[in-house]
Amino acid sequence: MISTTLVECEPILDFPVQGANSHAYLANDPNLKREIAVKDIRNSSIKKRQVDDYFQEARIAALATHPLVMQVYYVGFDETNGIARVVTPYYPNGCMQTRINNLLGSNKLLSIKEIISRAIEIGQGLNHLHSLGILHLDIKPSNLILSNDGKTIVTDFGQSKLLNGSQFATDLRLYHKNMTPEFLQHGVADYRSDVYQFGLLLYRLCNENILNNLLRRYSHVDELKRDILAGSFPDRGRFNVHVPNALIKLIRTCLDVDPANRFPDFYTVINELCSIEGYDLDLDLTSKVMLGNKNGKAYSVEYTKDNTTDRFSVVFKVNGRRKSSFCKANMTEYQLRNTIKKGIAGGG
Repeated sequence: MISTTLVECEPILDFPVQGANSHAYLANDPNLKREIAVKDIRNSSIKKRQVDDYFQEARIAALATHPLVMQVYYVGFDETNGIARVVTPYYPNGCMQTRINNLLGSNKLLSIKEIISRAIEIGQGLNHLHSLGILHLDIKPSNLILSNDGKTIVTDFGQSKLLNGSQFATDLRLYHKNMTPEFLQHGVADYRSDVYQFGLLLYRLCNENILNNLLRRYSHVDELKRDILAGSFPDRGRFNVHVPNALIKLIRTCLDVDPANRFPDFYTVINELCSIEGYDLDLDLTSKVMLGNKNGKAYSVEYTKDNTTDRFSVVFKVNGRRKSSFCKANMTEYQLRNTIKKGIAGGG
């Protein structure tokens, strides 16, 4: 049974990213003398669903013991005040959404090297969940915690489902930005639904600036649903220029509207991620300069684009010295990315 008492805690501060139906904060455990992360379910939400439903995520987390899946210390319910509480370890590095927001505040994005590295860790955590018959169904940056040793930990199982031998999960409550085509069409989810959300996550990690602009177009959720079903959200044709073509191809496969055309499992996704050979460049959105290091050399790739002619002007520098440049009209971004990759591989 779930405890009918709540673990004592002394609140310290609220976390910057909050759930729609919960209050998450850092607290001190006065008995064990340690800092903990606490999530309290709001009273109004308790009335709408059975109390037991709120602890399903804790049960799933307990079942899915893995270094890349969040551990649960304690769950409890205060019947007098109608508060459900889940207690987990506290990681001061926060979540991926906070890291993305901090970078965007400086007009920067995650490097491709970090995206691929974290994507492999996330894929490993999700592959473990799938091996236990668990669908996560809420894969997004705010549900990815950065551990003390820099690993990416999958957390928040509030939307998760146990298949228990069934082919599909039903009775779903998916966050509207994370809705999948099969959920909108048939109200169901399977392993490939997590693959779709993983593709959407990768799109966000590569293109948070683009995605934010896309979301501003929607004044009503029905418009978003329409474009998800049509395969036009997110825009598969728009990627920041520092994203390698191989990664774009992988993301598009994950985001295929037809589940049968997606990767069948995360084992396959991880293998594809490990095979991607791109350039590791940080993109500065203000100056449109990509910076990175390879084989002990510091690379700088400066680019400008004339939208009238689709003319790209690109300058390669190695260790601060100009090595080569080119200017070409009617160039696609696919061609530009390949040219930059070859330029770096050839020493500029």
